[in-house]
Amino acid sequence: SGEKQGINNPEFLHKLEAFTEFAYQQPEVIHVDTLSTVMKRLNRNMHADDPDWYVIPDNRELAAQYLLLYEMSLPQGLDLTNQIDIDKSSVRLNLTLQSMSSNQMIDLENRLHDWFAKNAPELKVDLASANLMFAHVGERNIKSS
Repeated sequence: SGEKQGINNPEFLHKLEAFTEFAYQQPEVIHVDTLSTVMKRLNRNMHADDPDWYVIPDNRELAAQYLLLYEMSLPQGLDLTNQIDIDKSSVRLNLTLQSMSSNQMIDLENRLHDWFAKNAPELKVDLASANLMFAHVGERNIKSS
């Protein structure tokens, strides 16, 4: 997000949600684990499970309170450090993907980077996985042959 506590900013959460929707449109994507979905679920839960409230909270303070409530409700020993950094300036999204070739993996990576470049250029994005790393290693080996 570029700022401390920036993940509570509704503008950031809306961009996260827009990316989530884009990711689900990709044929390789099976599931997206993201903070925006958690925030929408908490907002709905805090409004008697009314489906009309399955939306991003509309102000930063409310989003921060929901996040604190969520953190406090986790079982002892669990926390959100696998999804959120310590100063709450960045999040991790996990995409569950179908099996695919190295070329398909690199193509998906390019589409994801393109989306951020066009729709959220102010956000810093790092894509990482063992499969993606090996896709690039294989591509470099082929080009160097």
